[in-house]
Amino acid sequence: FAPIVQHFNELLKKCHFVLPGETDRRRLQQAMRGERKFSHVLVIGFDGAHWPQWFLLRTAVELAERATVVLEEPGGNFSDVDLCWIGSWEEVCGEAQRTPKSVHALGDSFFSETEMRGGTEAAKHFDFLVGTNLSEQSEAIAQQCVRYLMDEKCTRLGVIFPSCGALSRLVADSLARLDIPHNDGLGHIVPGIFESVEWQAWLELQRAPRLNSFLRFLNALSNPAVLSPTLSRSAFEKILRESYSEVLLDDLEILREFCAARTDKKFQSAAEALRALPFLPPLGTLAQFLEQTHAALAYLGWKQHALEIASVTRDWPQRFDTEFPRAFFLRWLEETAATFGAARSAAGDHAYARVQLLTVTQTQNQECSHLIFAGW
Repeated sequence: FAPIVQHFNELLKKCHFVLPGETDRRRLQQAMRGERKFSHVLVIGFDGAHWPQWFLLRTAVELAERATVVLEEPGGNFSDVDLCWIGSWEEVCGEAQRTPKSVHALGDSFFSETEMRGGTEAAKHFDFLVGTNLSEQSEAIAQQCVRYLMDEKCTRLGVIFPSCGALSRLVADSLARLDIPHNDGLGHIVPGIFESVEWQAWLELQRAPRLNSFLRFLNALSNPAVLSPTLSRSAFEKILRESYSEVLLDDLEILREFCAARTDKKFQSAAEALRALPFLPPLGTLAQFLEQTHAALAYLGWKQHALEIASVTRDWPQRFDTEFPRAFFLRWLEETAATFGAARSAAGDHAYARVQLLTVTQTQNQECSHLIFAGW
């Protein structure tokens, strides 16, 4: 295992890469020798699940003239990881001090001004709505928003979700249909060019150049004429299926040679289309794979795909001269080329609207006259 680690570190140096943990360690060493950048720093909300950020947090503490670290006191369900997390901070800042428990003094603070004057407080009103599915829940939430907005006292309505999901998306759609301006603080995931059906089909075709993967790619293309201007989609598929029924082998190279041996012009056109379609080599360096990938994208007219990949790779692949199989490159390409984004409708793009769709974290330090807890 040691030679693998050594070779990996050599590749990192050759490509001028640095791991995030090593960067944080270097920053900590610089902070110990540098001047203070902050007057006060408060570190709160971190536990044993945040070990990857420990050196970064240490750097922030080191750069502060005065720092306070707030940790949750260990309980019965704490693991050894959490105890080690607390111990690591005690080594840096000294023994942790327990905060005194708040004690409410008996007195008039238990009563409101109205109650002390002999009156009675108005009972708070709660609505509890139940839906059998997400569609019913979203409609109920939207109608409840309408009822709250009709109240003159409703200055800010917060709809609080546990996280971004289908329910928040449906509620935002319902509010948009009702023409209610709102702030969709969660948004929804929008697929990009690398999440399209044709890109996924191209990856599968390169991974296994066989009949079924090619037909899926052919049917996914918005314009099949890029493969053959003389053959329609159905004609191309019919020729390949007929060839497969003759040779009983689904390898594209064999089917291509079989079509080329036929005298029929349509079979000849199918063979020429398969011969012109670029395929990645079974083995190569990263630079070679990228060169072939750009050639394939240029052949298909996918300029935006090529620009996105070029912006990620830049010039460091030239320093990586190790050969590896095509499957590894396609796996790397699939993980690297991701263009998912967040979006919201025009009706949900009002930051100061009365209706706010938020998570619990986004609601902190904000005031709302009315609240709806959705999906809990």
